[in-house]
Amino acid sequence: MWNCRGARKKEVGHLLRDLFLRWGISFVGLSETLVEDLSQSDVDRWRAEIGILCIIHRRAGRGVLRCCGGVTLCSLCRSLSRQCVIGDVTFPDKRCWRVVFVYANKDAYVRRQLWSLLAQFATPDLPMNVGGDFNCLLRPEERHGSRPFVYSQGSLEMDAAVAELDLQEPSFTGPAFSWCNNQPGLGRVLGHLDRVFVNSVGLDVIPLGSVWHLPRVSSDHCPLLLALGQVRAARQSRWIRFEDTWLSY
Repeated sequence: MWNCRGARKKEVGHLLRDLFLRWGISFVGLSETLVEDLSQSDVDRWRAEIGILCIIHRRAGRGVLRCCGGVTLCSLCRSLSRQCVIGDVTFPDKRCWRVVFVYANKDAYVRRQLWSLLAQFATPDLPMNVGGDFNCLLRPEERHGSRPFVYSQGSLEMDAAVAELDLQEPSFTGPAFSWCNNQPGLGRVLGHLDRVFVNSVGLDVIPLGSVWHLPRVSSDHCPLLLALGQVRAARQSRWIRFEDTWLSY
């Protein structure tokens, strides 16, 4: 799950290809794609070039679950809004997950609509994964630089929603901060805005599951990876591809 700041940038394609080769990912959630609509030709091209099996795409209130093989949909998108896409996905082990990809509004009052929608689709009968860019901090240690952390009404409401929905945030490996404003020196601000939550049923299903914060590439947000089992050894490549744009991040 990744706020990629432009899905058609070649750096995004290179990273997604690397993720597929190293991790064998099953689906990808992208926000701020800067693409008005993700066509079937886009999906076919990504499948051919990258090997992605299922893409969750959401932008400006429009969302769709794309299935390309190996991973199938139990149903069409159950819901989409300006802040999330919700759908049911069946993995090769035949288990169905409710997947929620979030791109939350910065305004705490608008985010209340997100919490209300998630409450409608939360179920104790299915493992559920809720992840993406929540645009909200919950703890003082989740911010570095700029103004001191304030436990605001938005933070209080998110904490309450997470508890009510029976969601747990698994420990993660990787950078402590998932977002950076990419400013130099004293103007640099870091925050933990991107998260992955799993409900209790999901944790029972994947006791060896883990979350990885991957390095930022071509975006101010880290990609987040939810591994549903033990992480397999990454395939090593003899080649390293370096992009000039990396120097700006």
